[in-house]
Amino acid sequence: MINSNGNNRKFIGCEPYLNGLASFICKLEKENYNKIKLYKNDIRELLFSFSKKIFDEIFILFPDPWPKARHQKRRIINHENLKLFSSRLKINGKIFVATDVENYFESIQRLFETFGKIKIMNTGSFDVRPKNIISTKYEKKAVYKDIKPLYLEAKKILD
Repeated sequence: MINSNGNNRKFIGCEPYLNGLASFICKLEKENYNKIKLYKNDIRELLFSFSKKIFDEIFILFPDPWPKARHQKRRIINHENLKLFSSRLKINGKIFVATDVENYFESIQRLFETFGKIKIMNTGSFDVRPKNIISTKYEKKAVYKDIKPLYLEAKKILD
């Protein structure tokens, strides 16, 4: 998200799968058309095209957990990508993460704790959704299955 001052908020949604984009567009209310830009590709490609420190907030909600050990290298939240995300985040900007996969959350938490430029803000309350995170289809599915989603809110403190 960029320009987070009140009603001037602008959002960039990234989704590499056409079905996901089509579903989102079908549900998008007409008055929000000018607030949202969509990118049909990998978020990393888009981030490389931006100058540094453009975002106030970055939301990574229920990313694919790649649960098999041999596939975990494909997870979007890893050291290299956190470095990229934080390089495009303004000082005091925030990253919000949500997942319903406990071992993925634990690896994300460890990564953020050791990263150094980012401070976890909601330590001790990972089971409470921060007010900035909207409820998603994946969160609703997890709750329906009696799986408690986990949330991480972190603030960039250093460049």
